[in-house]
Amino acid sequence: MQCSRRVHLAIAMMCLAVGHQYEHPKVLRLGVLADRVLFNVSYDVNPGEDARLHRSLFDRDGSGVLDEGEKKKLEQYLIDTALLFFKLSIDGKKIVPERVETKGVRLDAAVGSTEALGVAFVLSAPLPAGPIFTLELADRDKDRARHVPLVVDLSAGYEVLLSVPGELFPEARQIHRIMLKEGEPLFLKLARQRAT
Repeated sequence: MQCSRRVHLAIAMMCLAVGHQYEHPKVLRLGVLADRVLFNVSYDVNPGEDARLHRSLFDRDGSGVLDEGEKKKLEQYLIDTALLFFKLSIDGKKIVPERVETKGVRLDAAVGSTEALGVAFVLSAPLPAGPIFTLELADRDKDRARHVPLVVDLSAGYEVLLSVPGELFPEARQIHRIMLKEGEPLFLKLARQRAT
């Protein structure tokens, strides 16, 4: 009787683990520094069949394990997918930020694994030197019904002149409640505060 309860509990826990789906597979965080912006991008593939399928598609030699080359190709595919709808403009000029850091997540699991996998990376772009600048960021999820959540972190020395959408939390120097969707970009106008 005791063993039966444990088995049922284990099955229930496995169903919960396999059944979990990410509400937001992609999450962005934007850091505004003195001379540049940094974007922390996190992109995850749901656990279960979706994760297993991604791994198996990149197991080109059929060994059941991704070698270094196959992992790199899977990682690049995830990065490309995460950036598919990402568009950045600063002062009206289209900018392609540079990727400065990358970390694959559970890309080394066995090909048959149903564990979630993903990638986290950092993008960097320089800011203009003038006292006021604008930043426009457009992005969306593959599923048009979803949004991509974004939080903006401001370093000291900036005044927010406009943030659409978003809610400024001045004490934390953050802008929250930004939900990027198709046709609904972030428009940010910032002024550098003069030293007194």
